[in-house]
Amino acid sequence: MALFLGLDCGGTKVQACVSDGSGKVVFEGRGGPGNWATSRALVEGSLKSALKGCPKVDAVCGCFAGLLTSSDAKDAAGVLRTLVKCEKVEARPDFHAAWQVARPTCDVLVIAGTGVLVCSSVGDEIVKSGGGGVLFGDEGSAASVGRNALEAQVVSALSLPASEQFWKRVEKVFGSRSRDEVLAALYKSDAPGALFASLADVVASDAAIEQDYAVFAVTSSVVALRDEVAAHVLRYQKDKLPNVKIGLTGGLWKIHPVFFEWFKPFEDEPRVKATVRVLDIDPVRGACALAAQL
Repeated sequence: MALFLGLDCGGTKVQACVSDGSGKVVFEGRGGPGNWATSRALVEGSLKSALKGCPKVDAVCGCFAGLLTSSDAKDAAGVLRTLVKCEKVEARPDFHAAWQVARPTCDVLVIAGTGVLVCSSVGDEIVKSGGGGVLFGDEGSAASVGRNALEAQVVSALSLPASEQFWKRVEKVFGSRSRDEVLAALYKSDAPGALFASLADVVASDAAIEQDYAVFAVTSSVVALRDEVAAHVLRYQKDKLPNVKIGLTGGLWKIHPVFFEWFKPFEDEPRVKATVRVLDIDPVRGACALAAQL
């Protein structure tokens, strides 16, 4: 029986899954960060970890965060072909895997984890917005929540005081509470987004008990994401209005209920009946399905 390998490669982890023709899972693996736009050596190491013990497969689809160009896709496919020893290999952007699973149940999908992206279908094309990564802000991601909170503490003189539990997490992640040492560790990192994201759960917990520094960090991210989703709908899915179904997936929505509670696109538009719900989907299974199509 044919075996199909799917890989979901995000900013924090790589997940591997092999399924057979019936969809039965016969192998699962996990590695470290897999954003293609970061260190190539880091991503290759994460892939090797996730593929340890992987059986021989007939087709592979790797879906990568940070995969932006056709040249990126060619390079990523080449790495996978070398690691897996398989000729039928395709590399795609990471959101293709999640959308493959979610599209029957929603009009627009918001994928929020270490990074964030909004996607939907226009004809046969998958369109996206957001997802600018660490350099362009990636507002609404776990990384943006952590970055907003940390930036206020180590860059600005106008910072609101953070909690002791926040500083304990900073010390654990960066090895210090010193402004300069935190910045030095951050700029030396191959995956700064993952470092920022590791602060998000503490910030969310503090926001839920109305600590001002955390409320600012969370609301600024969530409001920006809410506005991006509304803009995406108006640009690409206007024909779905006034009843638009918005699906949410990714690790952000699992960190703390405060993110879902504060995410309310079209709240000021009473004529729009936006249905928003968290979808229990597994993107790596979408990657397996895309591999099967090869």
